[in-house]
Amino acid sequence: MHGEQQPNRPKPSEPHSSGVQHLHESRFDMHHFFVPPSDSVAVRDHTSSRKDDHVRLANSQHETEHRNAFDDVRFIHHAFPDVAVRDIDICTHMFGATWENPFYINAMTGGSEHTGALNASLADAAQQCGVAIASGSQHAALRDASLLATFTTLRDHTSGFLFANVGPSVTASQARQAVDMIAADALQIHINAAQEIVMPEGDRDFTAWKRNIHDIIEAVDVPVVVKEVGFGMSRSTLRYLFGIGLAAI
Repeated sequence: MHGEQQPNRPKPSEPHSSGVQHLHESRFDMHHFFVPPSDSVAVRDHTSSRKDDHVRLANSQHETEHRNAFDDVRFIHHAFPDVAVRDIDICTHMFGATWENPFYINAMTGGSEHTGALNASLADAAQQCGVAIASGSQHAALRDASLLATFTTLRDHTSGFLFANVGPSVTASQARQAVDMIAADALQIHINAAQEIVMPEGDRDFTAWKRNIHDIIEAVDVPVVVKEVGFGMSRSTLRYLFGIGLAAI
């Protein structure tokens, strides 16, 4: 993902400032969300377990890994910087907003008690460091209103730039609900066909994805970003997306 620098951010110890809370309440109405099915407890437990598995597996992959992408970066020292520190400005202009730093916390999680706590901590970090942050996929809360707090906690803990997050299987109405749910400044649509195929409960019909993305771009009042979750995009895919008015990839 409210579109300008906000020097007077709420203190980390005051995550429920009146300004943020007022914005949250004015744009969100729980009654607009879907009523969960009769077996909602089983559905919710399965969804929450899946979200917790995502975190557990991600952590396990890094338990013995002592390197990160910054280890591949080498800086060449120049004895004459030829610049004054006062003239250095790392602000970045994105989607009509000014970010204090050219970084953001990408979509991570949400959908269980544990991941809701992680979202609160991540949003606190974003608030304190002056960086943007993206919600994890909000499908769980769109299906089950009892999981809303695991996502709304993001806006409760940061007044900075915030991305909502859905997949291309949702309708334009659901996409608007996701944006309103967390008072988001922009919307990410994640493309993850390879992941869906290997999940037993994953999608098997991808015929409506392009049409849904087009409808979402037309329906929401915030910039829309489409991202692949790790398998890349072809040239023809990029051309198609920019051709329908996408804000960024």
